[in-house]
Amino acid sequence: MKLAHIDAIIFDLGGVLIDVDYNRTILAFEKLGISNAKELYSQKAQTELFNQIECGQITPHFFLNELLKFCPKKTPINEVKEAWNAIIGPYNKRIITLLKELKKKHKLFVLSNTNAIHIEKANLAWSRISDKSIDSFFDKVYLSHKIGDRKPNASVFINICKEQGLDKNKTLFIDDSIQHIKTANKLGLKTHHLKSMEEIYSFLS
Repeated sequence: MKLAHIDAIIFDLGGVLIDVDYNRTILAFEKLGISNAKELYSQKAQTELFNQIECGQITPHFFLNELLKFCPKKTPINEVKEAWNAIIGPYNKRIITLLKELKKKHKLFVLSNTNAIHIEKANLAWSRISDKSIDSFFDKVYLSHKIGDRKPNASVFINICKEQGLDKNKTLFIDDSIQHIKTANKLGLKTHHLKSMEEIYSFLS
């Protein structure tokens, strides 16, 4: 893509910068004995409990104990946490070079629907490819559980653009979830619906 008229790029995290696989968590939940795991948790639809943890409305401890209620008795809470974190995969080290090049000419941001449990594991994965924090590669990182808002709410995009003084016509938003792309499009941001993580290198090079 030609980025000559783009001042800022907003990246989703999971599925764009870091590998995620919802099926890994679904399978891990099923192994724990949660028979309706697929209905409880998917990319397009989540239960209210998952929405609450993503918006920071409940603590990780409360969340994990609520999940325990779906599991057989005496299931260790650490196994529930591991199942919840099974979604998180590795970063591709190539992303470091790409971000460094993009930062020379563009403001860079992250906007992610995530939670304190997932981000802890994601930060550990990042430490395996860089000795600098992920925050240092971006102008600001927006995490749903920190800001109390999440995609695809229009408010999350409006507030970021206002806070950072971004021109929506010159701001590119990259996400792997079409419902998030649709909201950003309606608001006037430039968008790209990423079909695979590898696509980002050819798209932004």
